[in-house]
Amino acid sequence: MLAVPLTHGHTFVELKPDAVAALLNLPPQLAIANAASSAIKVIVPWKRLKTDPVVFDLGHVRIDLREAAVPILPSSSTGEDVRDDDKTKKKKKKKKKEREKDKSKGKGKRGFINKVIDGISFRLATGLITLATSGAPNMFALSLEDVVLASTNPDFEVVDLRESRKVNKNSSVVLLYKALNAA
Repeated sequence: MLAVPLTHGHTFVELKPDAVAALLNLPPQLAIANAASSAIKVIVPWKRLKTDPVVFDLGHVRIDLREAAVPILPSSSTGEDVRDDDKTKKKKKKKKKEREKDKSKGKGKRGFINKVIDGISFRLATGLITLATSGAPNMFALSLEDVVLASTNPDFEVVDLRESRKVNKNSSVVLLYKALNAA
């Protein structure tokens, strides 16, 4: 996911474009030309994982977007690939049935690792996102400063992680509460 070259005593973190595109869930018309961060620091509260979040401190991030050479669009309105043959469809149905069976047996419960992942927080010191097209090399720029994504309670107050998720009794769906704050 990262490549970390050392240049002149400074660490510069270059992010792999495919990984960043997947994280950002970009539309198929856009591609990442370049993505980099001045630093990535991960703070893990080993003795308090149930109550305190794992924090990803991203430093200064720059992402340069461009038009995709050939956008790949879904073949149908549902987003499902129309080329799926009968065998593939049968496999998908079988996997879905297995997941439903596991949930009914209690295997669908959220484990400790899932809860830690749910509680992850992100901090971004500064961010710059640019978009260049063939007709306009400097079409768009978005600058962000002091951005924090944190787990909260239903009133959007930062709290102990155990209070930041609720299970809907009717559907067994886990509700996560997050707040995105920017200066």
